[in-house]
Amino acid sequence: HKLDVPACIKEGSITIDPKAKSICGGGLCTGNWNRIDWNMYFHMEFDAPFKRIGSFKGEEISDITEAVTLTIEDFTKLGAYIEFDEGAKVNAKISISFTSQDKAKEFMDSDIADFDYNKVVENAKQEWLKVLSVIELKTEDKALLRRFYTAMYHMNIQPRNRTDDHGTWDDFHTIWDTWKTVFPMYSLLYPKKMGSLVDSFIKRAKKNKEEENGIVLADEYVSAKEFLAGQG
Repeated sequence: HKLDVPACIKEGSITIDPKAKSICGGGLCTGNWNRIDWNMYFHMEFDAPFKRIGSFKGEEISDITEAVTLTIEDFTKLGAYIEFDEGAKVNAKISISFTSQDKAKEFMDSDIADFDYNKVVENAKQEWLKVLSVIELKTEDKALLRRFYTAMYHMNIQPRNRTDDHGTWDDFHTIWDTWKTVFPMYSLLYPKKMGSLVDSFIKRAKKNKEEENGIVLADEYVSAKEFLAGQG
């Protein structure tokens, strides 16, 4: 949801570790759909050695040979670059968290423990089969089947369950529509999911009351940030 801004990170850091073949970082970001600053962190690992690795901070570009952490506080461009041996086969994995780099690493270790791409694909396929198989539609019309299950897929992309990260469900963009369409379907097909969503709404409402921000539940809720979009 990044908007057209020169730099996304207001303040933050990046850690590059050639020995561990990893890059991690994050900080306070801006330019999101809901226009509220938010925190985001990542952890990234590779299974092939680096031929060359370095960093850039502002206009300064530097090769590195040992682990280094760089920080910024003023929208300075910050990042890393990597070069591998020509023809090398490289696998990479990345995870994110809205609370900390350590949490991002924790998610990676639990969800993508190794560099087995085919295993990740198969696990994802099985998870989606569980989601989509709650309804069995029988028809010879393949186009209808495709439309129906594509709609079910889209229905389950958002909102996202981030209760194990910042504590609530996230990525609500059109709550004035979904409560009339998606949520009734959740109640029929995924009652436990709907119950968890309701718990999340209650948790958000209690937090907003404690913060006295004048919001019960905002129509936009992204990256654990409430935002009144002014629609609905």
